[in-house]
Amino acid sequence: MIVESPLFQPLSAGVRRGIEELLPVIDRTFPLKRRFSSALPKNISRLSALLTKERSELDGSYMSDPALFNAYLRCFLPWNVFRLSRLLPALRLEAAGGMEIIDLGSGPLTLPVAVWIALPELRRAPLRFHCVDRNGSALEAGAKLFRALSVESALSFKSGEKSGWRIKTYRAALGERLKLPPAALVCAVNVSNELFQKLPQAGTAALAVNAKKFAGSLAGIAADSGRILVVEPGAPRPAQFLSLLRAAFLEGGLSVEAPCPSSRACAMSGGRRGQKWCHFNIDVDDAPPLLRKLSAAAALPKDKVTLSFLLVSKKALPEKNAPGLLDVRVISDAFSLPGGMRGRYACCERGLALLSGGGAVEKYGQGSLLRLQIPEKTVRDAKSGALVIDLPAERESPPKPGLPGSRSF
Repeated sequence: MIVESPLFQPLSAGVRRGIEELLPVIDRTFPLKRRFSSALPKNISRLSALLTKERSELDGSYMSDPALFNAYLRCFLPWNVFRLSRLLPALRLEAAGGMEIIDLGSGPLTLPVAVWIALPELRRAPLRFHCVDRNGSALEAGAKLFRALSVESALSFKSGEKSGWRIKTYRAALGERLKLPPAALVCAVNVSNELFQKLPQAGTAALAVNAKKFAGSLAGIAADSGRILVVEPGAPRPAQFLSLLRAAFLEGGLSVEAPCPSSRACAMSGGRRGQKWCHFNIDVDDAPPLLRKLSAAAALPKDKVTLSFLLVSKKALPEKNAPGLLDVRVISDAFSLPGGMRGRYACCERGLALLSGGGAVEKYGQGSLLRLQIPEKTVRDAKSGALVIDLPAERESPPKPGLPGSRSF
């Protein structure tokens, strides 16, 4: 029998409504002048090129360019909030006693906005966010947006109730020394490009050096029992950086909570031509229709969004794999195998795995953690070298989503 623990659950009705309401809040808070409104799709397309193909020319100044910043606020920010809203609930973030959160590369406060929308049960918790970014204009805009968002949301509070959140912003570059309290949670969302965008594509030596420095910096500002969350686009280069970052964390004595089902060498590190990289595709069926329409108008239609992430802890964690059982993280979409079978790439304590089966292999959601019996025979796929695991047709799913063995923030 296989037990499945999903990673990405569909958005609840309340969270979906929250993301939809974010768009008009942005419009009211930052009214768009007519000359920017008509050119918005073109500016979104232009910014997309800067953030991808022309990243080497990007220096952060786009946050001070009104046309590009409006494009970022109205398209890229909501999509980033959508991505995080699909991930955060599975990480079981709780803060009954309050906590310090450091958000590096916060930009227009994307993480606090996402937590506010995706985890409404925390709006009354005494959270203290320390948001750091090198662009002061982005931080100011984010603070303005969050105030507008929280004021509207406060209408649902009982009389006399207030949010327990406190947000402080710091204008500083990554790695710059700041007087910050030890954090229960350190976050870095979409910031690793600043650490490798000017490095040569070939080879990993310089990338590994930067990853080790960054890992040390993140661990240094986390509390003794703190956790670190890094989220990046699901592209090969960021995923490769996360793999090197993971290795540095493990070398430093930290524990990997997710998505990895083990602490062995990364089986999907990317980097080499044709090598698999760890990333997840998320469907956008529950994304706001207006947001999808705007992306399509900018010639950037979406049927999926991608991300790579890493969650580590400075506290030792219990062994994940139970005796006789194997935890396997589903990574890829399904694809065809010889003989009319279907396959999915996955990661487990024994390295790269190939899940094989008929229709059963497609039943499991991408990112799901499967707990199954250890295969009696060791069979390796001739093409990829992956451990072949034949899946039975039946399965058992737990009533609640999450990460087995994980603990609360």
